[in-house]
Amino acid sequence: MTKPQTGGSSETRLRFLGTGTSAGVPMIGCGCETCKSTNEKDRRTRCSALVSWSDGAGTRNVLVDTSTDLRMQSLQAGLNKIDAVLFTHPHADHINGLDELRSFNFIQKSVIPCYGSDYTFSRIRTMFDYIFNGDQGGGAIPQISLHPIDGRFTLFGRDIIPLPVKHGTMDVFGYRFGPIAYITDCNHVPETNLEQIKGVKLLIPGAIQTSFH
Repeated sequence: MTKPQTGGSSETRLRFLGTGTSAGVPMIGCGCETCKSTNEKDRRTRCSALVSWSDGAGTRNVLVDTSTDLRMQSLQAGLNKIDAVLFTHPHADHINGLDELRSFNFIQKSVIPCYGSDYTFSRIRTMFDYIFNGDQGGGAIPQISLHPIDGRFTLFGRDIIPLPVKHGTMDVFGYRFGPIAYITDCNHVPETNLEQIKGVKLLIPGAIQTSFH
């Protein structure tokens, strides 16, 4: 996808920041053909995406998950502004880069709103307790606000539709942004969600093992 710009079209655009597995590609200690490959397309960081659109205040950059590799992804993408974060679920490869949001706080001098399920935020509060318990002492912490969601909501003038799907036995969120639906880390999309997906121009499902019923 094209690199997000700082003005212009109100069209919704999505950029893949990372498309690798939870271990990344190449994986530590793996000698398979893909992990030994010298092709740059076989070097993939952990899953994350950037969705962008313009409103009256300019281009909005909405990050989907704070990948373990968020720092390098941001540098490679030339990303210097994040207006909000949407979390799909609290597995380590999708949230372990959360502390990197500090850099965007320094630049923007503002709190970054984060959206996700109650369960995701309960895990984030446990895994990143220093952000919330006030005993960090020295050093900066990410300035974020947590906004639990369980249905459609509006973000910077755009309707966002959470799409509950299954990741193993875990309930996780995919998201629909107008004509784009992004569903990662899932093995089953319930029939009740097919109506929510209908009519999209771009559907991005997890490509390892996904079923639509």
